[in-house]
Amino acid sequence: MPEQDRKPSRPWQEIAAEVAKERDSKRMVELVTELNDALDSQSLTNNKEPDREKSA
Repeated sequence: MPEQDRKPSRPWQEIAAEVAKERDSKRMVELVTELNDALDSQSLTNNKEPDREKSA
């Protein structure tokens, strides 16, 4: 599945909280990857709305 088609299964804030507590480096890498995907997804969603400042 292409990277941009992946949807995070939980909010980025929840993932970030888990990253902050994680001590296992391998698990932290997995969580950071999930966090990046969640943030990318949110960014793509936010960018679909028209930019009102530019169109005004």
